[in-house]
Amino acid sequence: MEKLKIAIIGIGHLGTRHLKVCDELRDLITIEGICDIKKERTLKLASHYKVPYFEDYRDLADKVEAVLICVPTESHFEIAKFFLENEIHVFIEKPITSTVAEADELIKLAAAKNRKLQVGHVERFNSAFQSIKHFTNEPLFIECHRLNKFPNRSLDIGVVMDLMIHDIDIILGLIKSPIKEIQPVGVNVLTALEDIASVRITFENGCVCNLTASRVSDDVMRKIRIFQKETYISLDYVKQEAFIYKKKENNILKHSLPIEKEEPLKKEVEHFFQCIVNDTTPLISGTEGRDALKVAITIGDKIWKEKPVKTSPPIKHLMFVAGEASGDMHAAHLIDEIKKIDPSITFSGLGGKEMQRTGVEVFHDLTKMAVIGVSEVIRHYDTFKQIFDMILAKILERRPDAVVLVDYPGFNLRLAKELKKHDIKVIYYISPQVWAWKKNRIYDIEKYVDRMLVLFEFEKDFYAKHGVDVTFVGHPLVDMVKTTNSRSDIHKKLKLDTKKRTIGILPGSRLKEIEKNLPSMIEAVHLLNEKFADLQFILVKADTIKDNQLEQYLFNKPGNLEIITENNYNGINACDFCMVASGTATLETALLEKPMVIIYKTTWLTYILARIFVKISHIGLVNIVAGKEIAPECIQHEANGENIANKLAAIINDEKRIASIKNDLRQIRVALGSNGASLKAAKKVLQIINP
Repeated sequence: MEKLKIAIIGIGHLGTRHLKVCDELRDLITIEGICDIKKERTLKLASHYKVPYFEDYRDLADKVEAVLICVPTESHFEIAKFFLENEIHVFIEKPITSTVAEADELIKLAAAKNRKLQVGHVERFNSAFQSIKHFTNEPLFIECHRLNKFPNRSLDIGVVMDLMIHDIDIILGLIKSPIKEIQPVGVNVLTALEDIASVRITFENGCVCNLTASRVSDDVMRKIRIFQKETYISLDYVKQEAFIYKKKENNILKHSLPIEKEEPLKKEVEHFFQCIVNDTTPLISGTEGRDALKVAITIGDKIWKEKPVKTSPPIKHLMFVAGEASGDMHAAHLIDEIKKIDPSITFSGLGGKEMQRTGVEVFHDLTKMAVIGVSEVIRHYDTFKQIFDMILAKILERRPDAVVLVDYPGFNLRLAKELKKHDIKVIYYISPQVWAWKKNRIYDIEKYVDRMLVLFEFEKDFYAKHGVDVTFVGHPLVDMVKTTNSRSDIHKKLKLDTKKRTIGILPGSRLKEIEKNLPSMIEAVHLLNEKFADLQFILVKADTIKDNQLEQYLFNKPGNLEIITENNYNGINACDFCMVASGTATLETALLEKPMVIIYKTTWLTYILARIFVKISHIGLVNIVAGKEIAPECIQHEANGENIANKLAAIINDEKRIASIKNDLRQIRVALGSNGASLKAAKKVLQIINP
């Protein structure tokens, strides 16, 4: 029989346990990959268990038949939906999702795709529980205790959803009667959500259940007692022991049930695999998971809404939306500074690797799309719409203290409009370039944004003139652009000649930029080599670009061109001059005082629209900030190898012009503000959410 191909998504505490039991089931399955945002730790586990590592779960879609999802609850729906849509069987740890509506959607999708959907309520597979099922008959009263020490994990949910939901699932399986009444109490002790809770559930058939759960206990206890006519059953899940107490005449006799102790998680996972192989229904399908979730949500709502208890101030939560690599980087630095001031604040949203590094719960990595131009946006419209609807639903469900939108105006301004309808605070960090084109957006910003945090002083003046609440914080690149190696050290590392003049090639951080810019840049390199005998070249590769994505453009790479893939600032600093794709990299190059030529190429549709609507004379940020042309620009059809080479050639032998350019570049640093931009922005964000 061919083995089942599986993967594990989320390798935290529980995911690591899943990996261990799957390793013991290799006679039934092959582990095609493990995936987690914490790369270093996951790579170690991948090496130990000899399985592939994946950074993005979507890369597994064509490699597996089934997945085990062990990520935080907030991400269950998105990930499970993705795999079910790709006709992959799904095991998902409890709770099934955050909402009943999401659970219903997964159940319908699994049925439509004819795929198994199992929910991880592991106590159903405990040998002790299996041993008592045949003795349970019309319970009259059930008592459950589930106590744990403080876990320092799963703190995004309360103890009801974290622990009590196991017992909710058990009693729903035992009592075949509708619920009549739910009477809960709960308090938070160490977190913003309930850490200890107790509930009495009365069923229409008269059975009463008392459930207690705590995650602030000194002891670990997982017990259930079931009382029925002339009999009661006592079960210890931890010890895997079960006893039946029966009345005989005037005595109570205690009987120990024979139990073959086994690892419940291994039995549960193996059951999932067998259901796929044998085409049978899982013991805990999506329906059972949804039913337990519905009761748990009701209990939580009653604790916090109907019968509120005294609580400490809730933990603040911020959601960030960043759509490009540069926005992801700036958002991450802002989050780092906020955490230094108030470590209790939690974060989630859309972003990339840098935001994930800070511990943000990232629902989707928008930076991997990185489309350029109007035509590309139109082509990917359906995908953007799905992501937009998803993040809007997440924001409305979680109701953060504020949403911080980072650049990405086409997406973020539409989102700001929707958020304003629901009275969500909106902070916009890194301004859309409304001063350059689409100036009518200023009216949307005035209506839908509570505070603009801008990087350039001229932006502050522009927004203030239009009545927008704006704060100039300065540019974070002033702090970030630092070198760790000297020019000569980089030359030695790359085996370059320290006596030759070095020209840097910065083709961009997105694949489409590479596609449009790099061929012309390589052509310029060949032409410059024909004109000058003392040149060498460094291609500074952004970490968002994979090595194999460069290869097709470097088939005619000259021998005096080397590639640097680590610490781009060291690479730029090793150069005397640069050819740079328009964008943030021009400011980075300016801060390192390197004369440059700026290259800008986009789709023809975007270029034509820009020619119609753009109202500024320069396109490079360096020139915009300076208010004059410091760096020559090669735009669209003029961005060919010959023009780029000619503009660089006009600079590199003109010592007087080089000195003038460097003086102007030093003024750019002054215009970008003083150090501590991210810290200033962090203080302003905290001031807004803590008025």
